[in-house]
Amino acid sequence: MNEEIDQAPIIFTGHLDTVFLEGTAAKNPFRIDEDGMMHGPGIDDMKSGIVIGLYTLLALKMIGYQERPIKFIMVTDEENLHMFSKAKDKIRQEAQGGLYALNFESGYLDDAIVVSRKGGGIVDIEVTGVAAHSGHDPEKGRSAILELAHKIIAIEALNDIPRGKLLNCGKIIGGTGDNVVSDKATVSVGIRYDSMTMRQEILDDLKTIIARATIPDTETSLFLRILIDPLEHTPAVQMLFDYLAKTAQEIGYGDVYAKYVGGASDSGLLVSMGIPLCAQWEAREATLIPWMKWGVWDL
Repeated sequence: MNEEIDQAPIIFTGHLDTVFLEGTAAKNPFRIDEDGMMHGPGIDDMKSGIVIGLYTLLALKMIGYQERPIKFIMVTDEENLHMFSKAKDKIRQEAQGGLYALNFESGYLDDAIVVSRKGGGIVDIEVTGVAAHSGHDPEKGRSAILELAHKIIAIEALNDIPRGKLLNCGKIIGGTGDNVVSDKATVSVGIRYDSMTMRQEILDDLKTIIARATIPDTETSLFLRILIDPLEHTPAVQMLFDYLAKTAQEIGYGDVYAKYVGGASDSGLLVSMGIPLCAQWEAREATLIPWMKWGVWDL
């Protein structure tokens, strides 16, 4: 077998942070109750996944697994989409050359395996107008809030839920008082997309909207705060899932199911790297194993 493929590592990924505010653990500390149930912030997303990944490594060590390297990449700022670090670059750097990846995000009670996730991002749109006193000189003002209102209507009209194209104007800031025509107004737009192609479509749509001014003498700027790549359902991802489903049947576990979810994840970073699929197959212990360069899904 090709030596480069033979040495390609299996990639485990996960994150150590959770969505709760600082101080939550003091109010709701980790504990196990009398029924054996765990409580505390982050035990589902995703402390449980980290524990499963680590015990998987321990189990493989105990059985003497030495077929290929396994690299576990854990980050500490996935929930804020790595806005204040270079973690995305580090993940890509460390995962380069992997055979396939398993992301230990939260599981589902229906034994579903996530094979596709939306990408997501935050886009800030800022309108600059002309301030004026709304009583003395209203005609001199150019309302940034009114211009932003027109743009919000246009942005929300872009939503195409059946296609998976989502834009949410979730936070608005603007104005200084009811007697002042506002000269600044900003909206933060949460965007979601199923593919890199759809992401570009959304960004092009937003650029078109900000280029048009309904209120004269207003200007609009667009700032990309953060973008996360989607976990696209590629042929390599499907091959990996098919092998998992076949293995689950062989060991008597039963059926597992493919699932598509809307939440973004670091797993999308790996699929978007574009490393090509290796078409080589090898028979091992009467089982066909797909030797793919990349296949990623969430457990």
